[in-house]
Amino acid sequence: MTEPAAFRSLIDGFVESVSRFPAREALVVDGERLSYLALQRLAAKIASAVLQHTEDMSPLVALLAHRSKTAYASILGILSAGKGYVPLNPKFPLERTRSMLDLSGCKILIVGKEGFPHLPKLLIDAGRPLTVILPDAFDEGGLSSDFPQHRFVPSRKMTDGDTFSSRPKIDPTAIAYLLFTSGSTGQPKGVPIPQSSVRSYLQYVCDRYDVNETDRFSQQFDLTFDLSVHDMFVCWDRGACLLSVPEKSVMAPAKFIREHQLTVSFSVPSVIGVLAKMRLLSPGCFPSLRYSLFCGEPLAVSYAEFNFGELVRAY
Repeated sequence: MTEPAAFRSLIDGFVESVSRFPAREALVVDGERLSYLALQRLAAKIASAVLQHTEDMSPLVALLAHRSKTAYASILGILSAGKGYVPLNPKFPLERTRSMLDLSGCKILIVGKEGFPHLPKLLIDAGRPLTVILPDAFDEGGLSSDFPQHRFVPSRKMTDGDTFSSRPKIDPTAIAYLLFTSGSTGQPKGVPIPQSSVRSYLQYVCDRYDVNETDRFSQQFDLTFDLSVHDMFVCWDRGACLLSVPEKSVMAPAKFIREHQLTVSFSVPSVIGVLAKMRLLSPGCFPSLRYSLFCGEPLAVSYAEFNFGELVRAY
């Protein structure tokens, strides 16, 4: 009998791209450009910290970060440690974030610099002792004395991760990430997404749109919205470059698309409506685009006149 093929997890595509294209750009964020190898090293450092401070079999790690190098490296680090990630949004109301952290059951919380202002208030009423990993802080400052019930791991206490193997054996049923509903009809509810479901989606989309290492993807969706998974992992699965769209350009990304020569743009359709009202769409205005993908809302207007790449509805 032939041995069944090993399951290819969410992190495996990124690891393979590191091997194939170590020097190619993997991420552009906040004006900084990171190669696949550089991003993998950051992720390995975070993965090592997660594993060094995991004291039980908890499958999830929470992340309070947004559109930063640490946000993306932490997602890859959590997955490299064999865990699923729970994104928390610094833009959300504090009570909602605290509720999501409590309901997730996470005992490890990674915080990027954009989450620092919210951290003290989040820790005051945390429902359990937490290990808080701080890749963007050299030391913990006064956090340890202010919150002795929690443990803090700043960057000076993190190893470099050079010896870390970032390809864990993952069960297909393991949770890749946990997202929460909006809570518009009551308390937000956590929805666990298994590795196998995400992997199946990625394989289909990568093949359907012939994604390759020369592509340049937008990353417009917040990490608490599951369309961000498409942005990141369709891109990294094939060695392409992910370009994080600055907050100020999310609803009007025309200049960003042209300046960064994006080949794949993914947004809600209302973004195109905004560009149309601003008269920023004209035939051939985005010559680099291969695909424009839309999701999350009905496509309410016709864009046929704009030659906006190949317009595709994604549901």
